[in-house]
Amino acid sequence: MPFHSRLLGKDRMALFSFIHSLNTNFGTSIFEPVALSLAKSKFKRAESQATAGNKISAKAQIEIQKIIDDLTTAKSSPNKIKELEIIRKVA
Repeated sequence: MPFHSRLLGKDRMALFSFIHSLNTNFGTSIFEPVALSLAKSKFKRAESQATAGNKISAKAQIEIQKIIDDLTTAKSSPNKIKELEIIRKVA
C-alpha cells in the first residue's frame, strides 16, 4: 500500500495495520459469538455469517442512485426510514 504509506508514514501505517488486525480478530472471536448468543435468546432463529442476498433489481438500483444523487447535491437530507421504504417498494 505505497499510497497509504506515503500519506500516513510507516509508523502510522504499522499502527493502523495492527489495530485493524485486532478489530478483525475481536470481531470474529469475541463480538460475533456474543452477538449470536444474545440473538438466540431473543429470536427464534439466529445465524452467524448469514448472507442477506446477492442481487439488486434494476428498479432498486435506479432508486438507490436517485437517493445518492439527491444526497450528493444536498437536494435531500439523510432519512434512513424513508430511503428504505422507497427501495422496498420497488424491490
